[in-house]
Amino acid sequence: MMYKVIKFHQSMATRFIDLLNLKTGTQDHVFDDSSLKGKIDFDFMQEGKDYDCKIELYGNFTKQETDHSVRMFPVETDVYVGRLKYLKVLIGQDIYYIPKSDTIGIDLDQPLYYHISRKDLIQVNQVIHADCINN
Repeated sequence: MMYKVIKFHQSMATRFIDLLNLKTGTQDHVFDDSSLKGKIDFDFMQEGKDYDCKIELYGNFTKQETDHSVRMFPVETDVYVGRLKYLKVLIGQDIYYIPKSDTIGIDLDQPLYYHISRKDLIQVNQVIHADCINN
């Protein structure tokens, strides 16, 4: 999915990035710690520029919809980003990725409910986050 970088929020060694999905208009606030993890990172990104990004969701599945959960639909069950296997999901029109290891015991043949605690950037264009390559 193509995203435009809206703004960087820099910390000491990490940062958050506000991204705008160019297809859906959804704005995501994503965590980027790639500069801590490997020699190749996402520091090449610039405000106002467009990039093909993959975003990983951190959180937990819930049995039913709550005020703090989102409804999602599985799209693909075995998608690789680097060496890691992910579940590709759809929330509205937006695509995200959940580590396949987090889906053990979850029925993937139905809509799912998920409480998102953080969104992480795992791939930008052809550059893959080191955590996805080294694991």
